[in-house]
Amino acid sequence: MGTGYTRNDTANNIADGNIINASDLDGEFDAVQSAFDASTGHTHDGTAGEGAPIETIGPSQDVVATASVLRPKTDNTVDLGTTSLEYKDLFLDGTAHIDTLDVDENASITGTLGVTGTTTLGTANITTGTITTADINGGNIDGTIIGATTAAAITGTTITGTSFVTSGDMTFGDNDKAIFGAGSDLQIYHDGSNSYIKEDGAGSLFIQSNGAGLIVEKTDGENLAYFDTGNSKVRLYQGGIEKLATTATGVDITGTLTSDGLTVGDGHTIGDDGFDNLVIESSSGENIRLVSNHATLPLDITSDVGLLVQTVFGTDRLFVDNSTGDISFFEDTGTTAKFFWDASAESLGIGTSGNSPWGTTLSSLRLGSSGSVAAHASSDATYLNSNAYYTDAWRYVTNDAASNIELNGNSGDIRFNIAPTGTVGASFSWSEAMRIDSSGNLLVGQTSINYNAIGGSISAGGTLRACADSFHAASFNRKTLDGDIAIFYKDGATVGSIGVNTDRVYLATTSKGVCIDQSAARMIPTDASGNTNDANMDLGQSNGRWKNLYLSGGVVLDDNPTAVGGDVTSKTLDDYEEGTFSVEIADAASGGNVSAGTGSGHYTKIGNICYYTISEFNLDTTGLTGTNALYFRSFPFVEGKSIQHQATVWYDSANLSASSNGLVFVKSAGNSVGLLYELYDNASETTLKVNQINDDQTDFYITGFYMTS
Repeated sequence: MGTGYTRNDTANNIADGNIINASDLDGEFDAVQSAFDASTGHTHDGTAGEGAPIETIGPSQDVVATASVLRPKTDNTVDLGTTSLEYKDLFLDGTAHIDTLDVDENASITGTLGVTGTTTLGTANITTGTITTADINGGNIDGTIIGATTAAAITGTTITGTSFVTSGDMTFGDNDKAIFGAGSDLQIYHDGSNSYIKEDGAGSLFIQSNGAGLIVEKTDGENLAYFDTGNSKVRLYQGGIEKLATTATGVDITGTLTSDGLTVGDGHTIGDDGFDNLVIESSSGENIRLVSNHATLPLDITSDVGLLVQTVFGTDRLFVDNSTGDISFFEDTGTTAKFFWDASAESLGIGTSGNSPWGTTLSSLRLGSSGSVAAHASSDATYLNSNAYYTDAWRYVTNDAASNIELNGNSGDIRFNIAPTGTVGASFSWSEAMRIDSSGNLLVGQTSINYNAIGGSISAGGTLRACADSFHAASFNRKTLDGDIAIFYKDGATVGSIGVNTDRVYLATTSKGVCIDQSAARMIPTDASGNTNDANMDLGQSNGRWKNLYLSGGVVLDDNPTAVGGDVTSKTLDDYEEGTFSVEIADAASGGNVSAGTGSGHYTKIGNICYYTISEFNLDTTGLTGTNALYFRSFPFVEGKSIQHQATVWYDSANLSASSNGLVFVKSAGNSVGLLYELYDNASETTLKVNQINDDQTDFYITGFYMTS
């Protein structure tokens, strides 16, 4: 500490009306000179005898220096150096906030440079490093002109990027390939003579279209082949005219199909008899046979009578009558037709001469040795029955349950009906279990689509609905291995999934998701497979915010002590509160006399720190003891630490001591009381007394903080 200035003229000779001796004046100047000596003089460092620190400096008092900041007194008025007189180096261990940065010489950045606005580099070169994202509107890169009308080449062995967009051609030389896949699986190139689309991997080559179809044509537009995706057809052309098209049942050919021949076996061929008819003929008048590995089936055509199918031993099996069109099926001996089609009556009969147990036509058809399956037709429906037949009523064939499929002619529905177990010959009524209606909707337990009726449906439009009362509406089960339980698509592309990862159930997109962890009892961010995805997802966004967050615990800002320091408890924000409080003005810490008026206070409590402001205007001191200190009581929380906290005070119209340097507000330790203290040089502070307040005139504005319990 410096010597400070001490008046040398202790006898007060230098005063008005006195004759001033040169020695007195010379001694006083020596004392002043000593006080301002560069090495031993007055320091103004705030200690006793040295005076308060000098904060404002400069010829125009434009620079302010405090214990924590060096700043201009007025914003945007003071420069640091000039264009001709520059500082050498600038060292910062924090953040530089600069409205405009103009680097006129080389700049070296060893860390990461983040720029949110526009960066103008001029003729500068970036020699090393990586630019993550850049919007370059002009100039050149490695001799390549950016934004120019003349195309330029980027020279290098490999150009890597996430996507490439061009408004012009992308040119490949002969045998230069566009290669796709990690193993060069798909290659597209021209070898100087021919062009290739080559699948060089182990998989298949798929050419897919979500449009009308895939067309193969000549350069003049003449169609060669058309793969019609809308109608699932393939069309082949000759001279631009369709010649062959696939159908649901086979192939349609326009024109003539020419074949050298088809070998069926043992010299027998399919050929032309000269009358444009397709004939099957034997080379030597032998029988025409269809041969399997184990038996021979001869087809024997006898003059104009018809077609007879026999075994190799001459046993009749099938006869088609050429004159009537009737078709007969024979029993095992081949002597009697037991099942036949009467072409003139348009009926199908069972038994000798079509005698069926339920009639001679297809109005009722019984199948199976026990008659357990039967077909039945009425005026408005056709039925395929199991263990049921119809006479005057529906009846059981055997002692068992029954079911049928009903083709309803009135509604166009296909209905699936059931009946419980019954006895042979007993009548019963059907209960509908399921139907496909005329619109193609599948209904289970319902007769029409209804979101609120018990049952389920799959509509023709692809909507799946389920409604239940005493049971769950849907159940999905994945065995053993973890993974997706349900996958969701949009236009054929995967957009998300619901799955399981150990005891986690997750909902995810193709890359990110969220899960409920059963064992840890928490919800956490995940990747697409339900694995933890740390620090890679936000909750809400700047224009899409959640409304309120209700927690019974706290918010842990970072639970990785090795990364930031401290433990979980030190990084947990477990309380936040805002409010107001009324401040009592009294002449004692407790009890005593209380002012009729109260100050208004506002507080914000974050964790265990309480920030507060107190406004007291026109303080009423009526009834307070004048020689007592002035107490501020009723803070919202008790001081939790055994230390005092000081606060900033603004005041007006208070009678401070002549030597006072101002006021400070001190929040007492361990209670909810605060006091005002006067500050002095080279003396202890004293409490502000009631009698120093101008009644109904003095104003206070206090702002500070303290730690709660």
